[in-house]
Amino acid sequence: MPKSTAELPLAQHAMPSNLDKSAYEAVNRARKASATAYELLISHRGTLTRTDITSLSREQIDLAAGRAGVEAPTSHGTYAMVRELLRVYSGVPRIRTTPTAPVSTLDGDALALLLIAGLVHPL
Repeated sequence: MPKSTAELPLAQHAMPSNLDKSAYEAVNRARKASATAYELLISHRGTLTRTDITSLSREQIDLAAGRAGVEAPTSHGTYAMVRELLRVYSGVPRIRTTPTAPVSTLDGDALALLLIAGLVHPL
C-alpha cells in the first residue's frame, strides 16, 4: 500500500499565503490525523472495532504517525480526530450517552465527508 502522506504537502505550501494562521493549523491537523488514521487502519488489516479504537494508546498513535511520515499529535484534539476517523473508516457507529449530548466539534463523519468531497483538500 502507498504511504498516506505522499501527496499531502503542508497547508503552508499548498494554500494561498494570505489566510489566517488558524486555517493552516486546521488543514495540517486534518492532514496529520488522516495520515495517522490511515496507517493505523492498514496496520490493523483494514478494520478496527470500537474496543480496538478506544484502547489505542497515545504511544501507539505516535508510532503510527511516525510510520506515516508525519509528526506525532501534540493536542488532545488531534488524538480525538484520529480516533473519530478510525471510527468512521471502520463503520463503528457513534454512541450517544444521552439524547441531549452535545455533538463533538471533532465530528469524524463530517471531516471524512469534507475530505472526500475535496472541501478540506489534503492535496
